[in-house]
Order: sequence, then structure tokens, then C-alpha cells
Amino acid sequence: MTAVTAATALTAETALATTALAHQGGWDEVLLVLAPIGLFSLLLYIANRRAAQLVDEDEDDGAR
Repeated sequence: MTAVTAATALTAETALATTALAHQGGWDEVLLVLAPIGLFSLLLYIANRRAAQLVDEDEDDGAR
């Protein structure tokens, strides 16, 4: 096997591995969409829960 043939084989293997990683049936693209949506949903849930606690505390203080 010559150096050119070995380099060509290595390049072909690298291209195949890159293609296999780039096209995983779409699950990686789904993660790119769902991860930020999930993060924002979690942050919104936490913010709403904190806001509700503040409103409850304000209502309790106003009733006294």
C-alpha cells in the first residue's frame, strides 16, 4: 500500500465517519430544537412559581 493509497483510504474512512455522525436520523437536530425550548420552559416555570409566592406573601401582608 503506497502513501497515496493509505491517505486516500484514511480520507474515505474519515468522510464516512463524519457522514455517519452528521446524519443520525435527525435526533441530534431534534435536541438542538428541544434543548433551548426545555430550558426556557424550566426557567419560566421557576419564575412563575417565585412570582406566585411573592403575590401570596403580599396578600398575606395586606390582610394584617
